[in-house]
Amino acid sequence: MRLPIALFSLALLLNSPVRGQLIEASVYGGSTRAHGEDLGRFGFAQQPITLENGFKTGVRLSLNSGPLTGHELSYGYERYNLEIGGQTESKASVQQFFYDFVVHFTPRSVSIRPFVLAGAGYANFSPGDGGVFAGAGGTNEFGVNFGGGLKIKMHRFFGIRFDVRDHLTRKPNFLDLSGLSGGLHRMEYSAGASFLF
Repeated sequence: MRLPIALFSLALLLNSPVRGQLIEASVYGGSTRAHGEDLGRFGFAQQPITLENGFKTGVRLSLNSGPLTGHELSYGYERYNLEIGGQTESKASVQQFFYDFVVHFTPRSVSIRPFVLAGAGYANFSPGDGGVFAGAGGTNEFGVNFGGGLKIKMHRFFGIRFDVRDHLTRKPNFLDLSGLSGGLHRMEYSAGASFLF
């Protein structure tokens, strides 16, 4: 808890009028938590197929089009354990591409910029080749995401950011199971470094 407070205090000290950035290029990493992760039932015993919590990494490119608004393109890679009946059967990966519209609560010239965003894109779900998933195909699912975060400008050309986002798609059907329906929420908690231009 002390680190975020220290970073916030440092950013307040740096909160002098500086040239606002138009473009942000960010790299990030963090964790993901799947909710509604039941991906169907398998076998005679109807064991549940689930995605367990994983990690995420990726890149983002933002264009600040107005004093408070912006547009963001992002690529993310996620990795999960894919379990059947509570036992790890394989790995699963998700690659996603999204566009988001961003609204900031402070103008570009301010060092601390809380923001909210929402957008749409698609995610490619791929199971590993372990166990019953050997030879199983991947699937593309369109989806939406929304969330918010905090950008802190540490230097004229460098900043850090923290994001919390909910990614919602249909559930991937790796094994072509009948009757699989519903949505899959993947909560992202990430931190990253931004290069400002």
